[in-house]
Amino acid sequence: MHVAKSCCNKPAQLFLLAVCAQEFAQQWVTVRGAQRAESESIRLHQQARTLLGG
Repeated sequence: MHVAKSCCNKPAQLFLLAVCAQEFAQQWVTVRGAQRAESESIRLHQQARTLLGG
């Protein structure tokens, strides 16, 4: 009985794992995008400061 129960639960666990992985990937992409935008903005500020003579 216990073995059959765990077999029945496996697809649900795999589905949850897939959903969690997808959410994690989306958050990771969002975080990476935010960091990239921030570093890009810092770079542009430094460039502008250099062009304006510090």
